[in-house]
Amino acid sequence: MKKLLVVLLILISSFTLLGEDLKMSPKLDMGILENGLTYYIYPNHKPEGKASLHLVVGAGSLQEDDDQLGLAHFIEHMAFNGTTNFPENELVRYLQSTGMKFGADLNAHTGFGETVYKLQVPTDRPEELEKAFEILREWATEITFLPQDVEDEKNVILEEWRLRQGLRQRISDAQRKAVFGESRYAERFPIGDPDIIRNATPELLKRYYEKWYVPENMAVIAVGDFDKEEVEKYIDKYFNYKGRRAPKHKEYRLGRGDHEIYTFTDHEITQSMFDIIVKDDRRAITKRKEYRDYLVQMLFTGILENRYAWEVKGADPKFREGYSYNFPMGPHDSIHIVGGLLREDNMEAGIYELQRYLKTMAYFDVSDTELKGEKANLYKTFEDMKKNRDSMESESFTAELKKLHLEGEIFAEMDYQFEVFTEVIKDIGAEDIREYARKLYESNNVGYFLTAPKTNGNGESVKVPSKERIGEIIEEVKAEEPLKYELDLDNLELQLPEIEEGRILETVEEKYNTRYILENGIEVIVKDTPYDRDKISIKFFKDGGSSTLDYDGFLASEFTDVIPASGIGNLDSIGMDVFLKDKNLTISPYIKDYSHGIDIKTIGRDLETTLAINYLLITDPKIDDTIYRNTIDQQREEILNRGNSPITLYRDRIKDIASEGHPRRKPMTLEEVEALRKDRVLEAFKGIYGNMRGSKVVIVGSLKDLPMEELIKRYIASLPGEDEDISSRDLGIVLPEGRVRDDLVKGVDKKSAVTLIYPYRRDYVYRDRVLYLASSQILNNIMLEDVREKIGGVYSINSHAVLTPLMKKENYLVIRFTTDPARRDEVTEAVKRSVDKLLEGDYPGRMIKNTVENYRFNYADMLKENDFWMSYLYRREAYGDGFEIMTPEEYEDLIKRRNIEKFVGGAIDRDNYIEVNLIPERAE
Repeated sequence: MKKLLVVLLILISSFTLLGEDLKMSPKLDMGILENGLTYYIYPNHKPEGKASLHLVVGAGSLQEDDDQLGLAHFIEHMAFNGTTNFPENELVRYLQSTGMKFGADLNAHTGFGETVYKLQVPTDRPEELEKAFEILREWATEITFLPQDVEDEKNVILEEWRLRQGLRQRISDAQRKAVFGESRYAERFPIGDPDIIRNATPELLKRYYEKWYVPENMAVIAVGDFDKEEVEKYIDKYFNYKGRRAPKHKEYRLGRGDHEIYTFTDHEITQSMFDIIVKDDRRAITKRKEYRDYLVQMLFTGILENRYAWEVKGADPKFREGYSYNFPMGPHDSIHIVGGLLREDNMEAGIYELQRYLKTMAYFDVSDTELKGEKANLYKTFEDMKKNRDSMESESFTAELKKLHLEGEIFAEMDYQFEVFTEVIKDIGAEDIREYARKLYESNNVGYFLTAPKTNGNGESVKVPSKERIGEIIEEVKAEEPLKYELDLDNLELQLPEIEEGRILETVEEKYNTRYILENGIEVIVKDTPYDRDKISIKFFKDGGSSTLDYDGFLASEFTDVIPASGIGNLDSIGMDVFLKDKNLTISPYIKDYSHGIDIKTIGRDLETTLAINYLLITDPKIDDTIYRNTIDQQREEILNRGNSPITLYRDRIKDIASEGHPRRKPMTLEEVEALRKDRVLEAFKGIYGNMRGSKVVIVGSLKDLPMEELIKRYIASLPGEDEDISSRDLGIVLPEGRVRDDLVKGVDKKSAVTLIYPYRRDYVYRDRVLYLASSQILNNIMLEDVREKIGGVYSINSHAVLTPLMKKENYLVIRFTTDPARRDEVTEAVKRSVDKLLEGDYPGRMIKNTVENYRFNYADMLKENDFWMSYLYRREAYGDGFEIMTPEEYEDLIKRRNIEKFVGGAIDRDNYIEVNLIPERAE
C-alpha cells in the first residue's frame, strides 16, 4: 500500500507526538495515504464475523458558513439518499438485504467538529466486506445531491428538528450562554436553522461538501474480526485517490464565564435544578501527568457525589439530589458541572448547601476512608474492563479511535491501561482531591444556571430566587468560615446471622443448563458461560406480583424501594454504601402486576456476599424512618407538579384509556400518599417476598470454579418457603373494543405526539410471538419508506409488539411518532395505511428477506451473550411453553408471507385501535 507513514509506532517515534510515557497499542495499524487520508486498523473478535467501520470527517457545524447553518447535518442525510453507484435509496436497501438494520448497524451523526458515518458489516462474506468500503468511499466523494432528493429530504430533517423541540430544547436554548458563552459553539448547533434548511439548494450543499470532504480531513477506522492485510487492500483500492487539499481549520474555543447568573422558569418544568458550570482548558491524555489528573477528577466526582447522596439520606435534606460530572467540549475545552435538584419549598437552602459542600472539599482533605473507598470503586471498574477485554464490542474501540484521530487521546491496550492505573492511583492523596476542588471552587471561568417551575400543579406561583439573591447566596458561602465534613465511616462489616442450610432434592442436567430442585419449593437454573469473564447475572422471579394484594397493598408496593435503600442487617443506608465500595454488585427487587422478583448483578469474588445480602433483604427487611419520610416528601412534590408536564399527562391519559379507567393504571393522588403508612409498606414487601415457594432463580455467567451447590444450599435453599402458595389473580384489565380516539390539548411544543395501540386479540403461543415481532419489524420498514421517505411526515417512527402471557389480556402493537401539528391527520392516516399494507400483504418481498437476514446477521452473536441466555432462560421458565431458540433456518421457514398474513389477520384488527393525540395549545 502506498502511504507516507506505515505504522503507528514509526509515526509516534518514542512517543514524541502522542506522549512521553504512555504506550500506544502495538496491535493498532495506522497510516496516512499519499492524498492525506488517515486510516486506523485494529483487530477485535467481538462480535465474531463482523467489523465496525467508520468514515470520520473532521468537520461539523462549526465549519459552516453563515448561510449554511444545518447543512453539515443535511449532507449526512443526503449520504443515504443517493450516490453515484447507489441512486435514491438503493444504498439503504442493499445494506438491509445483508441483514443490517437502519439505526442499529447503519447510522451516522453530526457534531460540532465532526461528521461520522458508521457501518457494522459481516466479515465472513468477503464481497460484502469489500462493498462496505466502497460505500464509505461513496460517502466520501460520490454523494449526488440531485434536486429532487434534496427537496424530499427537507421535510425529514425539519421533522428531526421538530422532534427536539419542547421543554428540553427551551432549557437548552436558555442554558447556551452559561455553557458556551460568547462563542461559535452557541451559534452553531448541528440541527441548524429551519429557514436555511427549507431554502437549501444542491449548490449550497455541494459548497460545504467539496470544501470539507477532502482526504486530508478524513479518516477511515476499521475494527473487527478480519484479516488486517485484506482491510489494508480495500482501503488502498477505494481511498488512495487524488484529492484536493484541506482548508485550514480554525480553532474554536468556548467563551469565558465571569460568574454570570442565569435563571429560566417555565410552566412545564416539574423540578428545580441548580448548576455550577466551570470551564477549563482540556488536555488530551497522552502522558502520565494527564492521566493522573483524569483520575483525580474521577475521585473528586465520586467522593462529592457520595457526600451529596448522604445528605439526601439524612434528616431534613436541603436538596433532593446532587451530582458532579465532567465532559470535553472539542479538543481544547472541558466543562465540569456541579449541581443538584432543589427542594421547591426552599430553593435558597439547596443552592447554599450545594456550594458549601464544594467549598468544604476545597479547604479540607477528604477522609482516608472516603479516599480508600473511592479508589476501590475505581479499581473494580478498571479491573472489570481488563478482565473482559475479549468481550468488548468493536464499536467501543471505533469510538476510542475517533477520539485519537480528532482529539489526540492515547489508544492503549486494556492490560497496559490497568497497569498504569494501578501505578498512578496509589500515589494520589487527599491533598490532590482538595487541590482539584479548590480549582473548581475558586475558578473565575464559571457560570450559574437555575431552572424552576413558574407555577406548581395547583397553579400557584413558585417562589424562585432572583439573580440578585442567588448572587448574595454565593457571596454568603464565600464569606463563611469553611466547615469540615465529619462522618465516622471506619471498620464497617456486615454481620450475618446463623443460617441453617436447606437441601437440594434433585439435580437435573438439561440441554442448556443444570436445574436444582430445592426442598423449599424453589428451582434454580444454572448456566455457566465463558462470554464475560467473572460476570454473573441472577434473576429471582415468581408468579404473583401486586395482583395478590388489595388496593391499599398495591399502593404500598409502589414504595417498597425504600427497603433496600434503608440498609441491610446491622448496616444502615450510608454504612451499606461504604461497605459496598470495593464490591461489584447490585440487587434490585421489582414488583409488577402479575409477577415479582429480584434482579442481581455481581462477579465471582463477590457472589457469596451478594447472596448473603439478598438473604438478609428477604428475611429481615427494614425501613429507615428518615429515608421513608424523605421519600414521601419527595413524592408529594412530584405529585403536586405532575400536572405541569404535558408528556406526563399524555402518558397518564393513554394508560387511563387503554385500561378503561382501571384504578391501578391511574397516577397516585396526594391523598393516597398522605394516607400511606410505613408499616403497610413493610407488610406489602413481606407479603410479596415472605414466601419464596414457587420461585425460580436463573443464574448465568462465569461459574465454573465457584462452589455453586454449597452457595445454593446456604443462601437460596434456606429462604422461607411455606406450603401454601399464592398465585397471581387476573385484575380484569382489558384493552377496549372498537375505535377509540382522544385528544389532549396541552403545552406549547411545535409538535404533536401520536400513539396508536392495536390490541392483540389472540391467546399467547410462542410461535405467534415470533411472528408478531417479525411483523412489527416489517411494519417498521413499510413506515420508514411510506411515512418518512415518501411524504417526509416524521423523522423517527417505530412499532413495538408486546406479547407475553404475563400481560394477561393487555398485549398490543403500539406505534408512536411526533409530527407537525398541521400535518397530524395526514401523517396518521399514512401510518394506518401502512398497517393496512401489512394486513393485506402489500409490501415488497425484500422486507421479509431483510427481516430474516437481520435474524441471521445477529444469531451467532446472540448465542454468545450472557444477557441473551438470561433473557431466554427466564422467558422459557416464566412463560411456561415451548419457548425455544430458533435456528436461522427454522426462523426463515416460519417467516413466510403466508404465515405472516394468516397471523396478522387474526392478531391485528384495523377497526380496533386506540388513538391518542397530544396537541399543543399553541406553538411558541
